[in-house]
Amino acid sequence: ANVHDLSRGGGDYCISCHVPQGSGERITPRWVLDQAGAYYTMYDSPTIDMRVANQPQGNSLVCLSCHDGTVAKDHFQIKTGNSANDLSGVHPISVTYDTSRDREFVVATNGTVSGLPLFGDREDQVECATCHDPHANGQHAMLRMDNHGSALCFACHIK
Repeated sequence: ANVHDLSRGGGDYCISCHVPQGSGERITPRWVLDQAGAYYTMYDSPTIDMRVANQPQGNSLVCLSCHDGTVAKDHFQIKTGNSANDLSGVHPISVTYDTSRDREFVVATNGTVSGLPLFGDREDQVECATCHDPHANGQHAMLRMDNHGSALCFACHIK
C-alpha cells in the first residue's frame, strides 16, 4: 500500500481526490474546491521548445491539491523556490507534446508516447499522470513503468 491507498480504515476514500457533485455520475476534481485561485510559477527554460501552459491544467491540478508543498509535506514536496507554488524547477507539466517543435522526442500515436498516456481534449498534454499513476498501489514508486536505466525518461526523450 502507498500513501494514495486511501481505503485503509474502510469507507469511501475516493473523495480525497474525486469529489462527487449531486446524485449524478459527474465527479469534480478536488482542486476545484481546494485550489481555486491558486497561482503557480511554471517551468520555463530557453531549452524547451514545446509550449508550457501559463498555469497547470487537467489532472495535474488534482495532484497539486496536495503536492503543492503545503499539504503533503511529509511525503513529497515539489517546492523548488521561494514559494510553495513554484513549479519552475521540476519536470514541466501542462506541456503540449509536439514533436514538430522538438525532434528530440519520441513521436506520439493515439494519445500515447511509448505507452504513456497524454491528456487533454486533443490527447497531447503531458501532465503528472503521464508518468505517475496514483492507483498503482506502490508499484515502481507510483511510476507508470520501471525507471531502471532511465527507461521512463527515454519513453519520451530521445537524448
